[in-house]
Amino acid sequence: MKLLDCKLIWDHAEHNAFTDLQLFNGTLFLAFREGSAHVSPDGAIRILRDVKGEWQSCALISLPDADLRDAKLSIGPDNSLILLSAAAYQEGPIKHQCHYWTSHDGEHWSSGTPVAEPNHWLWRITWHQSTAYGLAYGTGGTKGLFWYEWTLDGQWHYHRLEEFDNQYANEHGLCFDESGKAYCLLRRDNKDNKITEGLWGTATPPYRDWQWQPMGFRIGGPVLIWNPNRSGFYAAYRRYEQVDQWVPQWTEVAELGMDGGVVDSLTLPSGGDCSYPGLSTDETHLNCSYYSSHEKDTSIYCSKIKIINQKKLKPKKIFKKRIWLIVPNPNMKLYFYASRSRLTLRNLLPIYFYGAPPNTESK
Repeated sequence: MKLLDCKLIWDHAEHNAFTDLQLFNGTLFLAFREGSAHVSPDGAIRILRDVKGEWQSCALISLPDADLRDAKLSIGPDNSLILLSAAAYQEGPIKHQCHYWTSHDGEHWSSGTPVAEPNHWLWRITWHQSTAYGLAYGTGGTKGLFWYEWTLDGQWHYHRLEEFDNQYANEHGLCFDESGKAYCLLRRDNKDNKITEGLWGTATPPYRDWQWQPMGFRIGGPVLIWNPNRSGFYAAYRRYEQVDQWVPQWTEVAELGMDGGVVDSLTLPSGGDCSYPGLSTDETHLNCSYYSSHEKDTSIYCSKIKIINQKKLKPKKIFKKRIWLIVPNPNMKLYFYASRSRLTLRNLLPIYFYGAPPNTESK
């Protein structure tokens, strides 16, 4: 990955933060929160659209007496643009209530409709076969992490992920493959015992038996999308230097393998109160929105990143270096084909066959 361009695109409010990106009917839309501070009672969601390289405001969405937070954009099964946001309340027993809005042009939006249980912060939704899925975490005295399934007819149901009953797991990115297998990048904030590493999880329907493994570092506000040929993922997140401290922090974009391991990463110009990125990709470029306060007050940035147009692995064309080993079975030889530029055990592709190799000039 190579950073091609990074621009400050919005700084009109005192605090501009918590972004998301969505390509909708050929136009790139960006959503984020405007407010007077990181946490304040006046949060509203600003919607921008990219018009020939210039970002223009097309909507401002608010709710009375509520701080709208963490805007998330998606495309519904009816080809509508959907905005999801949590309304935070300072008074009363309900601390958070998620709402959603729909639009067919990004400019005109429906009224907000509540979704999910009160004090269940449904942080993001990802659509798969006409159903939206996502993780909600408890707030306002409600504890736990909950798996949600929701359809546009207003029906939802959820179950608790009991493995997190004694942990504070919350924000996430989510992808599905064609079979329905789910891949999840999950934030944890267990500061008391300093167990704050992000987690990589996978599960198959009905999504009750998850397999989790630590990422090896702490993250915040993650987003996860497929790469163009669905052989791996692009992720972006807030990266922390210390497991139990809020700063230093920065915004990082990474290429992940199917096992969640980091193959490549890029640090974007950022610092202080920052990150909460959105991602959108085509065959050659990755667009990443985020906020940062490294230059001035918290402002919205958008970067363009050059990516490698990955193709399905074809050893005859891609792999140029051969290494072969004799294994205990005297009739079988084990050959490893690996990229000459990145010869690591992680990238080795084993190919087993009997007899002699087709070409043994490089051993």
